[in-house]
Parts: sequence; C-alpha cells; structure tokens
Amino acid sequence: MDVQVIGEFVTQDMGVLDPTGALHIHGRRDTAITLQGETIHLEVIERCAETHRDVQEAVCVAVLSSDHEAPILCLFVRSLIKLDDICLALIKHIARHFSNLCIPQHVFSLPKHKGLKPSREALLKQAQEQLLL
Repeated sequence: MDVQVIGEFVTQDMGVLDPTGALHIHGRRDTAITLQGETIHLEVIERCAETHRDVQEAVCVAVLSSDHEAPILCLFVRSLIKLDDICLALIKHIARHFSNLCIPQHVFSLPKHKGLKPSREALLKQAQEQLLL
C-alpha cells in the first residue's frame, strides 16, 4: 500500500526503522501516555506516590509490552522501610487518587544513587529486563 505524506506531526515517540522499513517504537521523550483515550502524566503518579508517608522518592515508567497492548506502568520507589512491607499500602494509596488506568502494575526498588536520580531511560531499560520484555 502506498502512503502519501501530507504533513508532519511530532509525537515525541522514540523508535527505529528496521531493514524492512517497519517502525519499532521504544518509548517517548515526554512522560505523558494515553491509555484507553485518557492522557496520563507519569509525574503526577510519582508525586502521588511521594505523598505516601514511607516513600522518599518515586519514578514511574511505561513499558511497551512485546504484544504491543497497553503500556505496563512500573513504579520505582525509595522507601524508608522494606518495599515488600509497603507495596500493597502504596498501591491502595495511589488507587484512592486515580482511576484504575493509573495504578502501577509493578513496583520496584529505586536503585541507590548519589546525587541525581537515575535517568528515566535507565529505569525503563531496567523495568524491561525485570519483566523479561
């Protein structure tokens, strides 16, 4: 099928073209995603998680699954206590503020770092590895 390009639209999606010309999307430069027609800003989920009394820091990433269904939301947190002890309470805390679309499916410990937070790209790669995608 021939496609006529009549304009450009910058989506901030990041991807590569393979030798066959197929486009493989690997993520986005911004942190807004769309799930079932609803725009979700990952920073808002992070700020909500950080209002939980036991969370010091949070970073949310959206991982594209291999079957290209809806992105998988993963939350990385640094907490004052063991992550296993607060995981359920943290998910309930987020659920009180957002629709089910915004509730992370996986919660991981935020890697230790000195100074700046690990980059969102590094955490996205780590989430993909954890989920075996």
